[in-house]
Amino acid sequence: MKESIATKGFLGIVAGVFSYLAGCLNEIVIILAILVIMDYILGITAVFMQNKQFDGNLALKGAFKKALYAFVIVLGYLGDYLIIYMAEGFGVVIPVKAILGIAVTLYLIGTEGFSICRNLILVGVPVPEWFGKFFGLVKDHSGKFVTVPEKDDDNESDK
Repeated sequence: MKESIATKGFLGIVAGVFSYLAGCLNEIVIILAILVIMDYILGITAVFMQNKQFDGNLALKGAFKKALYAFVIVLGYLGDYLIIYMAEGFGVVIPVKAILGIAVTLYLIGTEGFSICRNLILVGVPVPEWFGKFFGLVKDHSGKFVTVPEKDDDNESDK
C-alpha cells in the first residue's frame, strides 16, 4: 500500500513538472531546436567538404551534447518556477513567467548561430558581414572572418 502511494506521488510530481515545462515551450525553444539540427547537419557537411576523416564517435558525442541542452533549458525554466513561487509567497507578482529559461535559450541560440556561421565559412559559403557580427564573429586585419580554431591536444602537450 505504501509503495503504491509513493509511486503515485512521484508520478504526480513528474507529471506536474512536465506539464509546467510543456507550458514553457515557446517559439524561442522551437527556433533553438531548428538551429541545433541545422548546426549538426552543417558540422557533418563541413567535415566532408574539407576532406577530413569522418569520426562517428565524435559525431555521436556532438549529438549527445546537443541533446543535453534540454537539461540546461529545463534548469532555467525550473529556476523561473522557483523564483515566481517564492515571490508569490511574499506577495510579489512577477508579470514575466520565464526570465531564466528565455535567457538560457537565447544564449544557446547565440552559440548555435555562431557555430552555424563558422561551419558555413568553413565550407566556403559567404556569410554577410552583419550576420557574422550578430553571432559574434570578428574579422582579422585582412577583413576575413576569424573562426575559433579547433583545440589541438598534441600541440598543447608540447608546451
